[in-house]
Amino acid sequence: MDIVGEGGAAIFSLSWIVLILSSRPTGPVTNYLMGGLVLIFASTWQDFLDEVTHLPETLNWGSSLESIAMPLGIIVLTIGLYQWRNEQLAIRQQLLKRERLFRNHHLIDWVTQVGGADYLRRQLSIAMQSAQSHSQPTSLLLLDLDDFAHFNHRYGAREGDRLLHELGELLMLNLRRNDILCRYAGDRYAAILPSTDARSAALVAEQLQLAVAHFAFHLGEQADAYFPRATIGAATLSQMNPTALEERANRSLEWKKRCRDSFNTLQTTEPC
Repeated sequence: MDIVGEGGAAIFSLSWIVLILSSRPTGPVTNYLMGGLVLIFASTWQDFLDEVTHLPETLNWGSSLESIAMPLGIIVLTIGLYQWRNEQLAIRQQLLKRERLFRNHHLIDWVTQVGGADYLRRQLSIAMQSAQSHSQPTSLLLLDLDDFAHFNHRYGAREGDRLLHELGELLMLNLRRNDILCRYAGDRYAAILPSTDARSAALVAEQLQLAVAHFAFHLGEQADAYFPRATIGAATLSQMNPTALEERANRSLEWKKRCRDSFNTLQTTEPC
């Protein structure tokens, strides 16, 4: 029975290694899972060999390998499982965002797979009503993709739609769990930040701008990448007035764009 049990444990650990290799992308979590299972396999396989072979005392190093590999493998596997858990929690948060959106599937923008302008205004009213009941402000970010018309003219509408779609995925990943991303119009996105003051909204806007600036969009099979740029306007309001918040965010965005254009034209060393 010892031979069957130990041989079966070795076979199962080896099959888990094969399943992980065939189903997971490379990365730290996969490395930890693989490392732990390899050590466990080595320990169980050595234990199996001890049952079916008899080595001289001078070559009997298997017990030392088994005593080290098994606990070390369990520790490494536990680290991998903990990181896998965190990975799944992050994925779950993204799925919860998607679920809330797909319940109103008729309001989805099918190019970007996020809510459209009508969905934005509905959610903005809900967010402001909830924030007002808790005496907290609501913030709205408007993100405008710089030179998108030129990109569309040069690379075509299909690549433009793909850029908008992938940019939406990027923004979704960089927003917080309760934030809501929508396509406002054309190459503009809107992000509702519930219960968020002006200072926190500015921090989120800065993070999104950095994420977009470091996003390498690959054009077809080309090795070269296009690095988009974005301008973001922000507005914060405490009272229940979604229209006023939207207007303030638009004014902020237009001011930021004029500021950017003036800065680029004058080639000054100080931003306006």
